[in-house]
Amino acid sequence: MRKFDWSKVSKEHVLRAINEFQLGNPEYPAARSTFLLYDGQKLPAKHIRGMAYKLAHGVAIKKDDYSGGVETKRFFENLGFEIFYLGDSVQAEEKVREPKQAKVSNTHFKVIEHSMLNKKSPDLKIRIPTKGVTEQKNSLQLLLNEVFNGDIVCEKTFTWMKAPKELDSDYTDIIEALMNYRGDTAFAKKNTALRCDFVSESQKLIIEYDERQHFTLARKLSLLAYPEINLGYNKELWLKACEDVKSKDNNPVNRDEIRAFYDSVRDIQAFRHGYRLVRIMHGQVDFQDSFGKAKLKELLFAATFYS
Repeated sequence: MRKFDWSKVSKEHVLRAINEFQLGNPEYPAARSTFLLYDGQKLPAKHIRGMAYKLAHGVAIKKDDYSGGVETKRFFENLGFEIFYLGDSVQAEEKVREPKQAKVSNTHFKVIEHSMLNKKSPDLKIRIPTKGVTEQKNSLQLLLNEVFNGDIVCEKTFTWMKAPKELDSDYTDIIEALMNYRGDTAFAKKNTALRCDFVSESQKLIIEYDERQHFTLARKLSLLAYPEINLGYNKELWLKACEDVKSKDNNPVNRDEIRAFYDSVRDIQAFRHGYRLVRIMHGQVDFQDSFGKAKLKELLFAATFYS
């Protein structure tokens, strides 16, 4: 790989590159792991870096001639920019294999997420741990209070966070899909109040921590039947987890349908009332790790880009 003099590429060059990019809307290879965060936007970091180099030196360079990933991340951070980074590198992504142990690493989940969206490694399967839920949720609560300056309420209820008294068109397909699953018709209890795991009222943010039992075939069917609403999590990743995990809870016999319906209600009601509901998959981030807070911030920021 050729060597280039990046020392002459300044923050001003990057800002000019961003401006040109936004005005010109050029074609470029889709970013896979490294994004430049600027003015509420998520920009292709490697592409912007190449544009900045051309502005500094007057010479265009090919993207194959310089690295993305960690190197591009460090380049922008050294100039004072914020980066959203999905993984160690594209090469690391290709080397990851399904772990034999129950505990799933952060890298494994990130690799599954963005390799799946890039149509790579579809054979990688999601494994959700059964242990450590209490410890992780406690650590998550502490970190959320740090991030939002104490503005976090646990197990919060709202007057509107209820299964609807009358089922409207947003619920029709969900109800039908769950009824057809195993023939049960008693799961959709009306006017049932639902609690939310964590809520930041100032941010109008709800955070749900989804453990293994949330990833069932019933939940997959409900997700596939969703109306057009904005979600604060990657729906495709949740669908894949449901298909891979296929958790079952038969106490009572329709428990999977009940849980899938109530999760659907939370998503729909939050959207209707102007709240962003973010879901976190158990094992997706180790909140007891020293980088837990940084990873949480990345996850919360990424949630703003899902539809």
